[in-house]
Amino acid sequence: MKDTVAPRLRVGKYVLPYALLLPAMVLILAILIYPIFDTLRLSFYNVKLTSIEQPFIGLDNYRAVLSERLLRVVLKNSFIWTLGSILVQFLLGFGTALILDRSGRLGSIIRGLLLVPWVMPGIVIAFIWRWILSPDWGVLNFTMTRLGLIDSYQPWLARPTSAMISLVIANGWKGFPFWMIMITAGCKAINQEIYDAAAVDGAAGWRMIWYIILPLLKLPLFVTSTLAFIWTFNYFDLVFALTRGGPVDATRTVPLYIYDTAFTAFRMGEASATSVLLLALMSVAIFLYIRLLRIQGGHLS
Repeated sequence: MKDTVAPRLRVGKYVLPYALLLPAMVLILAILIYPIFDTLRLSFYNVKLTSIEQPFIGLDNYRAVLSERLLRVVLKNSFIWTLGSILVQFLLGFGTALILDRSGRLGSIIRGLLLVPWVMPGIVIAFIWRWILSPDWGVLNFTMTRLGLIDSYQPWLARPTSAMISLVIANGWKGFPFWMIMITAGCKAINQEIYDAAAVDGAAGWRMIWYIILPLLKLPLFVTSTLAFIWTFNYFDLVFALTRGGPVDATRTVPLYIYDTAFTAFRMGEASATSVLLLALMSVAIFLYIRLLRIQGGHLS
C-alpha cells in the first residue's frame, strides 16, 4: 500500500503545479512571446500588405529604416516628448506630494481625487485637451483673452512648438498622480526623527527639500523616472488622438511612425525592423534600470 501511494504523491507534488501553470504559460507564449519572434522574422522579409509574396531580403529593412531622415526626426521628437513629460510629471507630483503630506484625512481625499486623470484612458484625456485647446471655443483661449494675455484665439495644436508643448502638458497632467503616489510613499518611509534633527540644525523650506528629502527619495525617484521613461516613450494613443503627429511631423513619435509605416504606407517589413530597434532601445533602458536598482539596493542594505 505504501509503495503505490508514494509515487502518486510525488506526481501530485511535482507535476500538478506545472499542470496548473500550463494554461497561463500557453497564453503568455501566444500573446507576448510569439508576436515578438514573428516581428523579428518579418523584419528580414519584404512584407507589404499589397503583395502576397514575401521575399527574404536580409538586413535591407534595417538599412532602409536607418537611412530614413524621418527616423531621426521622430527619435528627436520622442526624446523631447518623453523627457518633457517626465519633467512636468515630476514637478507636479513632487509639489503635490509635499503639500498634501501633512494634510491628514483631507490630504488623503484630495490625493484620491487627483488620481482621476491617471486612471482615465488616453483617448479620453485627448478629447478633454482638444476641448481645452480648441482654436474656436477652447477654454484656454477664452481664459487667456479675458486675462489680457493674448489678443486673439491661438491654434495651439497647429503650430510645431506649441503643439509639442501642449502634448507634454497634457501627458504631464495625466501622469503626475503616479509620481505623487510614489513620492508620498517615499516621504512616509522617512523617519520623523530625521526631520526633527534637520530642523534643529536650521534646515527649513528648500534646504529641507534639497538636503534631506531629495537625497532620501533617490531610490523611489529613480524607479519612478525609469518606469515613466519606458511608458512614455512607448505611449501611442494620446499623441495619435491629439495631433496625429502633426503639424509637419513636429509631434510624430516612434510608435506613431511605426503605425503609419505599417498601416498607412503598408511597409510591414520596415515597420517590423523599426519595432525591433525600439525593442532593443527599451531593453537597454530595462537593463540599466535593473543594474542601477541592484546598485541602489546594495547601498541601502
